[in-house]
Amino acid sequence: MFILNLIFYPILYLYLNKNVQAITINTVAIGYYGREDIYRFMTNEFNNYSKENNLNITLSLNTFTPENSTQEIRDYESTLEILFKKGSNKYDFIIYDNVYTPKFCPYLLNLNKYIPKIHIDTYNSQILSNVGSCKNEIVGLPVILDFTLLYSNRKLLNKYKKNIPTTWNELLETASYILEKEKQLNNTDIMGFSGLINGKVYILNNCFFFFFLDKKKRIKNIIINN
Repeated sequence: MFILNLIFYPILYLYLNKNVQAITINTVAIGYYGREDIYRFMTNEFNNYSKENNLNITLSLNTFTPENSTQEIRDYESTLEILFKKGSNKYDFIIYDNVYTPKFCPYLLNLNKYIPKIHIDTYNSQILSNVGSCKNEIVGLPVILDFTLLYSNRKLLNKYKKNIPTTWNELLETASYILEKEKQLNNTDIMGFSGLINGKVYILNNCFFFFFLDKKKRIKNIIINN
């Protein structure tokens, strides 16, 4: 299991604390995996709130998606790093994968200096310390927590007295064993594992890096194509 946390780089509060008019805050995010709809919903909700409360602040969302960009996740993060190094002010509000927090740390603000403690305290402290902290400073706030889940067919597991796999090796062994037993019963309408592996996979962290390099071919050959 892993948690993918997308973190805001909250410039918003800098603007909220200023007595200025008609502000446009430029936001950037990568909109893969259906997250563009989530970001757009958040943007619309804020803009509606701003309008209803006469804040004169507009959040402008810029997303890189498969439809409008050839950038992949790592390319997106490289683009952000270039902007950071240049000291660019093109974007005010940045959404990125928390695995890059240590890399971006030198360019991020200590949010404790700008955001009221009462707001920061609304976040789960353990999650915040794991995904939004760097050098004992809060540098980002989580927007989304994604969890990968393994759905298991308990009926088949119980039939063959197998436990739910807890490692990729166990998944390979269990699925291969059950597939072979079911084939002996002429049950060929069965798939051992479906991981939505389609040939264009984004490696998100070391765990999945290991999995895709060492397990992907075996899973596809032994289980999916069995």
